[in-house]
Amino acid sequence: MSSAAHAFTLGSPDGKVDRDTLDGTAEAVRVAAEVGLQGIADDLLQGTQTVYDLDLAVGKIRAATEAARALPCDFVLMARADGIMVDTYDINEAIGLLKAFSAAGQIVFTRL
Repeated sequence: MSSAAHAFTLGSPDGKVDRDTLDGTAEAVRVAAEVGLQGIADDLLQGTQTVYDLDLAVGKIRAATEAARALPCDFVLMARADGIMVDTYDINEAIGLLKAFSAAGQIVFTRL
């Protein structure tokens, strides 16, 4: 699951294809499932150096999770804390963000 790969197929740079509203996030999940995808990554970076407000980011994860759970099929939602890779925030903020996502319904963590 790659936002960059999807953006590149549309001829756009990574971070320029999004659904900013909560309704848009839920709709992205529904549309993805309708076309046969079994998951999406919710890219929380805007552009390259800024991130969504915490409440908006968590709201987007909650909306996407609710939409995914309403589907008649299994669906994977990957929520990321990408800002740590571009020094937008530190490890403690990234961990806090991931914990907030978990509380919003994203319950699977993986180790690299």
